[in-house]
Amino acid sequence: MSFNQYPENLTALRPKYAPDTVMHRNKLDDQGKKWGTWQSYSRNGMLILQMNYKDNKLNGEFVRYNGSTGKMIEKGAYLNDLKNGSFTKWYSNGIKRVEGSYRKGMKNGIWSYYFKNSPGVIRLTGNFKNGKKNGKWVFYDKNETIRSIVKYENGIITDSKELK
Repeated sequence: MSFNQYPENLTALRPKYAPDTVMHRNKLDDQGKKWGTWQSYSRNGMLILQMNYKDNKLNGEFVRYNGSTGKMIEKGAYLNDLKNGSFTKWYSNGIKRVEGSYRKGMKNGIWSYYFKNSPGVIRLTGNFKNGKKNGKWVFYDKNETIRSIVKYENGIITDSKELK
């Protein structure tokens, strides 16, 4: 059996603009360091951000919401204050905007970007290595036809080809 280690003296703060019905409290340890799940609200009382802290550093999942609609617009994770792991953003209309992953704060692996008004239709996709474009990037039109291919090496274009 494992137990989470929490500081002995936590100060609980009510999130600014939180509705009276919200029981959640943001927490500070006795040295003023952020701890646990923190929430932020819009002026109209809607949850707009939820993130996790440990020893004053972002750690774990974070979620951002549209302050008017309440729809999720961003989701990802942090490790020791750096983006780490899967990352997804949505347009305000709820359609996926971008997805990829981070490693130690830098984009790494395949990233895909989508058209705003065409659910699931990829606009461009390609690979990042240590935060820089690397390898083949493919650009599409709304009919999912390849428009161009650009090759990168360490963030620098090495070749490009227009197909239409």
